[in-house]
Amino acid sequence: MKINVNDPVKVQLTDYGRKILLKNHYPMPKEDDDGWSEWQLWVLMEQLGQYCHNGTGMDYHPFLSNIYILDN
Repeated sequence: MKINVNDPVKVQLTDYGRKILLKNHYPMPKEDDDGWSEWQLWVLMEQLGQYCHNGTGMDYHPFLSNIYILDN
């Protein structure tokens, strides 16, 4: 599988992730009924990557661990 940092992905933000975006004055993404929002991979990592840490409780993850890579 090959992925480009410009490819679209979908994630489910956590409340912690939403708080980070609000604090950083980033516009809130539109979420579907199940809480999935679409991002360009590089934008997701630019905005939330620094807050992703292994071994922390889910209260401190900006998005859930499943990521969908969308077809272009």
